[in-house]
Amino acid sequence: MFKIPDWSTHYAYKWHSNPKSRSTCRTLFDKCYVRPAVDRAWKVMKDGSASVEAKSDARLTIDLHKDDNAQMCAGRTVQQFCDAILLEEADPTLAAQTAQETMRAYKPREWDETDQIKAEHRSDEMADVCENAITGLREALTGINNLYGEKQVFTNLPGCELKYFGIPDYSERVELKTKWDRASKTSKSGWSANSLPKRPDLAHLYQVAGYWHGTKNLPTLVYANRLGYRVFTPDNCEELTPEHLNSILELCAQDCRIREKILRAAHRMGGHIEDLLQLVEPQFGHWSWDVKPQIKALAKEIWSR
Repeated sequence: MFKIPDWSTHYAYKWHSNPKSRSTCRTLFDKCYVRPAVDRAWKVMKDGSASVEAKSDARLTIDLHKDDNAQMCAGRTVQQFCDAILLEEADPTLAAQTAQETMRAYKPREWDETDQIKAEHRSDEMADVCENAITGLREALTGINNLYGEKQVFTNLPGCELKYFGIPDYSERVELKTKWDRASKTSKSGWSANSLPKRPDLAHLYQVAGYWHGTKNLPTLVYANRLGYRVFTPDNCEELTPEHLNSILELCAQDCRIREKILRAAHRMGGHIEDLLQLVEPQFGHWSWDVKPQIKALAKEIWSR
């Protein structure tokens, strides 16, 4: 394994992930506060000598920081469906039934009254999204003889000490993204299809640029919703050519270099979690702070110390 500098290990920030996947403040809070707390709790749970009270507190910590929603569950379920067919040669009918069962078994967030409604509708969409996703993937994977699923990729970003980490979906070059219906006041059903993008989303370009840099495989992006699918390749999309990916990679590296400077500065200041988090603006209105009220309250308390 590669060496990680002290200023990074101190905060349990071992490597970079896609800087566009969530806000910087949420990333630092999650990687440097939440994950270490959950890791410590799991160690207590596995410690045969730990007291009942200690294990009870550890379980509360683990449950508090569980983070899921209907949208995330639906996306995972579609990929599991596609994995079953493409990688395990499962019967499509059985795979579809499993996908429906998985979505129906999802337990909505208790604090979010909309999550139950979304979960029910995602279940209704599931069969169509699965069908379009598998069709799009088969098109995207044409000509790829060595087909395999998720595989960890680490790569060096320009000017960064820490590596960039990601897990491409298929054969280190094909990435699947799902688009789910949105609530609509003008539709009779109360829902409208979330359109397939005309160009790849910027956050997804950041993601695959890192994969390409680490694997040298030009990426393909597959988008699927309940109405159809769209496949972006270097042949039909300028954003996936080496020239454009290079420019995206530099932007990605720039964001990651800034995070490294924040980590170093906080470490010099004393190394407390407050020293780190208070060096960045707490953008609690950002979509990535769609978390339990208790978690957001905890974060606000830390930022206000």
